[in-house]
Amino acid sequence: MSMKIKSDMTKNLCIRYLVYSVLFLLIYLIALHIIYLIAPYITYFMHLNNEDQSGFLGTFIGGMSAGIFAIYGVILTLDYQRFKQESEIGFHKKMLLTQLKFICYFITKLPSKGHDSLYGGKLVYDPDWHKHLQYIDLDETDLKTVVDWFDLIHKIEIEANKNPDGSIAADYIIKKFDIDKQLPKIEKIVEKL
Repeated sequence: MSMKIKSDMTKNLCIRYLVYSVLFLLIYLIALHIIYLIAPYITYFMHLNNEDQSGFLGTFIGGMSAGIFAIYGVILTLDYQRFKQESEIGFHKKMLLTQLKFICYFITKLPSKGHDSLYGGKLVYDPDWHKHLQYIDLDETDLKTVVDWFDLIHKIEIEANKNPDGSIAADYIIKKFDIDKQLPKIEKIVEKL
């Protein structure tokens, strides 16, 4: 997730917290005012003297305050958890997208740059790429295409590491692994994400 998006999300979260704080403060003050207005009637019907009246009102106001601020705390906690979840989804989506873009770019430039071989160490990807899949919204065929793509990259890396210098011929990659057929599918998925 870019810093601008994360900064905007944090700013929006702070604004929501400020709105929640003002709203709950207003509710609290309105409730106190209502209690102030009806307190003489409550204490009159309950036949309380001045000492008991202040104890009753203190308990009532304290309980009400605790309840309102407990609800406020729960709302803030739930809002923050939602914010964290959105941030995590954005992070995983970015991780998978970056890997797909990098590998696609590297493989598309392979024959056109005049490279006759590819070194296994050049195919950098996260070995836990599959953990990012649950955070992206793709249909079944696109998901299968992404899984097949990373499987293909892993096979290329294994083939390259079989050679003593860790390289594999570019023509061999294109023909054996049918890169020309897979690459357009992956590029379309990258555009979707």
